[in-house]
Amino acid sequence: YFPLDLESLCDSSLPCNLQCHIMTCQYVPFATKEALDELQRLAAEHGVISKRNAKKTFLQQLWKRLANYYPAPGKGGEGVSCIVDLSREK
Repeated sequence: YFPLDLESLCDSSLPCNLQCHIMTCQYVPFATKEALDELQRLAAEHGVISKRNAKKTFLQQLWKRLANYYPAPGKGGEGVSCIVDLSREK
């Protein structure tokens, strides 16, 4: 799963979808999965709550950085058009 525009990236179901994908994807290193589990445990343990609009701001910054690396053809870098096939990168 990879969103093709900022609106899809900011969808409220993304965190759950992304977390589920990361935890089940065979291409994600085990250490990354362990780190995500640890961060979730620590957040729950310490009662961490993000500030209002923090997720949206973070995702907008992430999208902007992605657009710099994978500019969409003909759109001046406003979106990501590159879908990477990880099975070929072995």
